[in-house]
Amino acid sequence: SDMRLRLLRRRRLSDLGHWLGVGRAGPGSSGLRGGRTCPSPATTNDEAGLGAPRATPRSPSEGEDAAHIAGAFRPARRLSVRVAAAGGVLLLAFWAFVPVVSFDDPLSTVVLDRDGELLGASIAADGQWRFGVAVSVPEKFAAAITCFEDRRFDWHPGVDPLALARAASSNLRQGRVVSGGSTLTMQVVRLSRKGRPRTVLEKAIEAVLAIRLTLSLSKEQVLGLYAAYAPFGGNTVGLDAAAWRYFGRDARQLSWAETAALAVLPNAPALVHPGRNRDRLLAKRDRLLEALRERGVIDAMTADLARREPLPWVSRPCRRPTRPGRAPQG
Repeated sequence: SDMRLRLLRRRRLSDLGHWLGVGRAGPGSSGLRGGRTCPSPATTNDEAGLGAPRATPRSPSEGEDAAHIAGAFRPARRLSVRVAAAGGVLLLAFWAFVPVVSFDDPLSTVVLDRDGELLGASIAADGQWRFGVAVSVPEKFAAAITCFEDRRFDWHPGVDPLALARAASSNLRQGRVVSGGSTLTMQVVRLSRKGRPRTVLEKAIEAVLAIRLTLSLSKEQVLGLYAAYAPFGGNTVGLDAAAWRYFGRDARQLSWAETAALAVLPNAPALVHPGRNRDRLLAKRDRLLEALRERGVIDAMTADLARREPLPWVSRPCRRPTRPGRAPQG
């Protein structure tokens, strides 16, 4: 009956109030704050289904019970509002006072033809071959460098907690620093803060600046900064300069083997590059090619053919090879 439904609904509301630690005196309650609601004698038999329903005094309205229980949530609502406001203030302070890293390194003078092809280039004022940020990063290099350095690059906010935890565990087991756990974004920050010591404090600063950089730039822009300012051995800085110096052509024209060879260079440019420790460079290149195959980026045949390609022997001048019947430029 309607009376029975009302009574059952009221009892459920009272039980919820008891669970929340809230109670109120009144008909059908114990009169103790937080006490469990008890049915009145006049309604006990009716709720138990014994006999026909009997007339009882009118209970408090359901609206009053709902308002009473809703009041229990007001402190939690106020707390959530305060937490949200504090978070907003912290975010504004972070945005206003944490700087976005930038680069002011001198660049090489680059001469291009009408089609955008390199005619020649001169070394930068600091003695480095550095071409600056390109319009876009070649897809092959983007796939290779993220596979080798930062597999969750597209998903993390500039810092990868899993990579940091794994690096900390490895360092503790080895008793020395064998891994830094830095993301590509953190490496961009480190490249901009030249010569800083590798300390825990500096790592924390890099993490904060990496998050700030991620909030300001797209992933493609961050990858573009890395490709432009990462070291590629000797006095060669940046993917474009490395592609011309080691392979004599634009980075977009490189094969998978050539791209993979360049992708592993920034990890240890002073130790491994085409002019030094070639066996180690070849092994690292081939491991990267196999990782690309395992991830489905390239197929087995492409990986096998790429492993058969030789490494470049010497660095070349940064100019396009002369075509038959055409005088050298730049």
